[in-house]
Amino acid sequence: MGFYSFIDKRAERALVDITNIFQNNIPIISKEKNEILFDGSQYGAIQLKAYHRKINKLMGLVYIYTWRLEWQGLPLSEHIKLQLNYASGFRKNPQFVSSSGHQELADILNNNKEIIDICHLIDFEKIEIYFNQENQNWLVDFAPNYGDYITVLIPPIFYARKPNQEEVKGTVQLINLIGKYIKSVQKGVII
Repeated sequence: MGFYSFIDKRAERALVDITNIFQNNIPIISKEKNEILFDGSQYGAIQLKAYHRKINKLMGLVYIYTWRLEWQGLPLSEHIKLQLNYASGFRKNPQFVSSSGHQELADILNNNKEIIDICHLIDFEKIEIYFNQENQNWLVDFAPNYGDYITVLIPPIFYARKPNQEEVKGTVQLINLIGKYIKSVQKGVII
């Protein structure tokens, strides 16, 4: 067992501690190495999980906390990809854009005051919403600024920031709102 496996184990414990905070709002189904599965059925999701994405840095490791949601899709003829951008600075001017030529779908998110308010409340490294035409499913990945596990080797520092109550509430609300958005796209209300 090497030094990095020790760090991996600490990151796994941090992931469990952070996801346990959401247990009252979203029941946990299972806890596996580096992946926590939640019951996403109340949002219509066939999969809802949280995990750490590991990045090696020169003097340490960063484990990026990420949520992934999946919805089974109705047959659509095109690939769709939407992502959140902050126009300037820290949580300023959040705006969804389409890299697949579907700006009208991004604009619907931009006009949803609740979603934009959450993007002001929580700083996200990313929010990506995409429809995979081959698998006929919707995937949503979002990485908030809470939950990352950061290690610095010299001096030895280990740090994980837990979400505050507003961030927990905002995260659960965002999952619900994106679920409703995808359901409306599926029903053809938007397209």
